[in-house]
Amino acid sequence: MDAPFVTFYPAVILASLLCGVGPALVATVLCGLIVVFWFLEPVNSFTVETVGDIVALAVFVASGIILAIISHRLSVISAERTQRDVLQKAHDELEKRIRERTTELQQAYDQLRKESRDREQAEQQLLRRQKLEALGTLASGIAHDFKNILAGVIGFCEMVLETLTPDSREHKRLQLALKGAYRGHDLVKQILAFGRKSEQDKKPLALKEIVEEILKLLKPTFPSTVEIVSRSYTDDDQIFADSGQMHQVMMNLCTNAVHAMRDTGGVLEIGISGIVIAEGARAPFPGMKPGEYVVLEVSDTGSGMEPETLERIFDPFFTTKREGEGTGLGLSVSHGIVRSHDGYIVVESEPGKGSIFRVYLPGFKETTSTGVKEAPSLAGGRERILIVDDEDILVELQRQRLSDLGYDVVAITSSLEALNIFREGPDAFDLVITDQAMPNLTGMDLAAELLKVRPDIPIVLCTGHSDKVSSERAREGGIQGFLMKPVDKHEMAVAVRRVLDTKKKE
Repeated sequence: MDAPFVTFYPAVILASLLCGVGPALVATVLCGLIVVFWFLEPVNSFTVETVGDIVALAVFVASGIILAIISHRLSVISAERTQRDVLQKAHDELEKRIRERTTELQQAYDQLRKESRDREQAEQQLLRRQKLEALGTLASGIAHDFKNILAGVIGFCEMVLETLTPDSREHKRLQLALKGAYRGHDLVKQILAFGRKSEQDKKPLALKEIVEEILKLLKPTFPSTVEIVSRSYTDDDQIFADSGQMHQVMMNLCTNAVHAMRDTGGVLEIGISGIVIAEGARAPFPGMKPGEYVVLEVSDTGSGMEPETLERIFDPFFTTKREGEGTGLGLSVSHGIVRSHDGYIVVESEPGKGSIFRVYLPGFKETTSTGVKEAPSLAGGRERILIVDDEDILVELQRQRLSDLGYDVVAITSSLEALNIFREGPDAFDLVITDQAMPNLTGMDLAAELLKVRPDIPIVLCTGHSDKVSSERAREGGIQGFLMKPVDKHEMAVAVRRVLDTKKKE
């Protein structure tokens, strides 16, 4: 092939790569015409005279077409490869983002499930707490009335016993009746403790000493198959609590733990530790106040509890023990005692894995010293006293007690009637003793009306509900004496004499 045709191949290839097959074909034809017009004889003419020139032109045009097609195909293949690379990169990026997003969604789902479970547990604990508080209120109201009845029975039994010789048959029979009344009174105290209505004598205590005292008492009664392990992980175990009630909580938890291991034996572990709940931190119990707590943990390796049992564990009179082995009040009373000390009790248990009870009690930092007060001597007098109580048996009991001490007693069961009698002769009485919970006028209301008639009249208020009225509130209302029911003969005599003597000194 002549050199002029070869010279124009680059132009054909360039047109194909840049513009495609069509322009490349046009470039081939133009290049062929240029060669014919300018380079073949005769010059400046489109006439081809020799066979060789015709063949050369045909070969040029054919090869140009082939080159155009090949060049275009190569460019298409290159573009497709580039596009595939871009698509693959986009696909890989999309898959990566999908995996990351899937991981984020899974984490969010797991967190949501965890929060949902925590919220459900918190709601269940709150419902149980509200249920126990409602039951406590109901039980406390019943126990209050029952306590008044028992107080009269015990009081009159004691009065009759004082008139009998100890070796008489009547004395022994009355002692048995009195023993039964005392058992009923102890049951009332447990119910009141469950309802958190019982009176408390709080003072600084070392929880470790309570544990040691209870273990010393209970160890001889535990079966030899139960191993007892006691540990203290803190030296700061001071709490402000009622010693008797703390003993009761400890005894209930330990005896229940040992009962769970009565058949197989096991380990009873008691631990004391400290914990600080920071503001805003997650607490072991919903609504737990921030601060320092002393933690009492009682665990056993017994049979554990089913979720249904765990749900009712603090319900009063609920028990899994056989008939005659328990009243079902132990844990409900413990719950009430702990709550009355601003504490919290949490239980964990699984069937076959034992149980763990944790009691959180507020720590106590201050140190106080308490002196022993000498009890005043039991003395009577000749003053005239007005007693008001809507319970017939209690009015008569206190009337006889005070009459035996020499007082002139007027006993009334109606607050309105007592107010009318006092208005008719306010100077005829030296002292008024009134109950708090009465129809028409409460003790506080009656005291206010009496003080309007005679501002200097001494008044003693008796109540069985410390949450309804306190000694501070009574004092603010002008009342000189405050007694918590049940009131025995000694307490009443001392309180009456103290108030009367204080009035004389004024």
